[in-house]
Amino acid sequence: MQLIGASEMTELLAGSRSSPRKRSHVLLHAGHDDQVQRLLIALQPGTYVRPHHHAQQWEMLVCLRGAIGLLSFDADGRLTGRCRLDAGAPVVQIPMGDWHGAVCLEPDSVVMEVKPGPYRPNEFAPWTADEGSPAAAALLQWLETCENEKGCPFGQPFHCQTAFPQAVCPSGRCRVTRRGPRQRRASRSPAPRTAANDNETLDHLLSCVGVAFPCEKTATLRGT
Repeated sequence: MQLIGASEMTELLAGSRSSPRKRSHVLLHAGHDDQVQRLLIALQPGTYVRPHHHAQQWEMLVCLRGAIGLLSFDADGRLTGRCRLDAGAPVVQIPMGDWHGAVCLEPDSVVMEVKPGPYRPNEFAPWTADEGSPAAAALLQWLETCENEKGCPFGQPFHCQTAFPQAVCPSGRCRVTRRGPRQRRASRSPAPRTAANDNETLDHLLSCVGVAFPCEKTATLRGT
C-alpha cells in the first residue's frame, strides 16, 4: 500500500519550491510499462508547462490543492478554451490529441495526473519555446494573461509579432514593431508568417530588445 500523507505532501511541495522549474512530482506507478500512468505534481506560480498533446492517450487531471488554469489550443496556437481547476471544480479529462497547457494560479498547488500506459513523452506544439529559453518566459507570460475577460478573445493565436510595442534601438541598428497577425507593417526584423515559425521570430525579437535596450525591461506579452 502506498500512502501519500502529510509528510510526503510536505516533501513534494518543498521540492517544487526549491526547483528551478517550480514543480516536482512523485510517481504512483511502478514504471514506464505500467498500463495506468499516474503521478502527483506540485506546482508553484511561474512554472512553465509547455503546451503539448498526446496523440495516443487521453489524460485526466484532478486538482487536490490550490488552483490550476488549463488552456486548450488549436494546432496553430489559437486559444480555444480556458478553465479553472480548484476545489469547486477539481476534475478535467482531456481527449486524445487535444493541444493543451497549464498555468499555476496559486502557490503550493497539487494535481494528480492519470493517463493510460505505457509511458509516452509529451508531444510539444511546434509553435512553443524550449523550457528555459527567453522565448519560454515570454510565452509563459502570454499564457498567464491571455483570457477573454482580459481583452484577448478566443481565437487569438500566439504570434510574437503582437507581443511587443513599437520600439526603436537608440543606436538605430534595429527596430521592433508591434504587428498583429492580420495586418503586418514594415519592419527591419524579419518575421516568419506562420505560427509554427514564430518561436524563431520571438527568440530574435527578444535578442533585439535585450541588445538594443540593456537598461530597459523587456516588453511584456499581452493580448490585442
